[in-house]
Amino acid sequence: MTQLKVIVNKLNKRTSPVTDFANKSNIVGVVNEGFTFESVKQLKNNLGIWHQCKDGYWAWGKGFCDHKFLDSKNQIIDYNILSLLPQEFKKTNGQGITVGILDTGLFRHEAFANCKIIGKNFVDDNDDFVDRSLESHGTFVSGIIAAGMCDNNKMKGIASNVSLIIGKISADSTISDSDTILKGLVWLIKQQPDIINCSFDFSPLNKAVFDEILTSDNAKNIIWVAAGQDGTGTFNSTTYYPALNENFIAVGALKKEDLGLDEVNRINSHIKYIVPQLSFKSTDKFDFYSDAIGSSFASALVTGNLALIKSRLKQNGSNNVESSDCIKILDSNIEKLISADQLQNPFLIFKR
Repeated sequence: MTQLKVIVNKLNKRTSPVTDFANKSNIVGVVNEGFTFESVKQLKNNLGIWHQCKDGYWAWGKGFCDHKFLDSKNQIIDYNILSLLPQEFKKTNGQGITVGILDTGLFRHEAFANCKIIGKNFVDDNDDFVDRSLESHGTFVSGIIAAGMCDNNKMKGIASNVSLIIGKISADSTISDSDTILKGLVWLIKQQPDIINCSFDFSPLNKAVFDEILTSDNAKNIIWVAAGQDGTGTFNSTTYYPALNENFIAVGALKKEDLGLDEVNRINSHIKYIVPQLSFKSTDKFDFYSDAIGSSFASALVTGNLALIKSRLKQNGSNNVESSDCIKILDSNIEKLISADQLQNPFLIFKR
């Protein structure tokens, strides 16, 4: 049996798992935050993991955390405070900056209540950009960048005053449809955001078309950030799009145990920044929070920091802020990765 702790205000007890939360017919009661739940059986469906208690009732897994990890997981993580940028940058909270995100969409978590958001769905060709993916990938990425404070919050994004433009290009975390990605990319560029975050990789059917889009006049002043490789994959010679394009800032995630002596120079040359491959906390569907690791979320960390920098430069009167200007400032405030010991601390960014 696994001992779990309820981490939400109220969690429904059901006679069996459901595939649609709108179905309330089998709710038989609730358990409150702090309640200890002994899981004797697990089941996975489109909504995620469900746990059955020894009394036979079922509850949704995102409402729990493992009891032994409760102390660390219940800490409120403020990514803005944890940034190594000077206070003059952090206090902007990204005011006046628009971040475009190509991903699985965005669930309207209460942490985004004060965030200006527009979006489009390129999977179904409509305006419904709600994130319904099992992993809540796009919602998680967006939270690291822009989540604000709310009731029972577990984290705060780096740049909670930015505006978001969401391009939904996949219904799940497998983002691979080249045509859908390109349509989303073209639309997003027309919206003229300051930064575009792409926490995925794919193989474009026509690389020349993709590269041409990124070198167009409309794309000139946009800062581009993409997920690179995870773990030992950062040493692979192969890099995928969009990180392979020279206009993108590629971000990798690496564990301490993956980096041996003198291996920093073996990291793929396309990867500019490395973030420790440790657990992030961010927004999930239905006003929940969850934990995940990977370069997808490392790239969001870099995007948020660049939003703070660009916001400050704009406030100082710089009208045409170049990507290189922001990179120079970020580089001057972070350490160069030289040893595995540096990767013990979460939420830091290291330059190559």
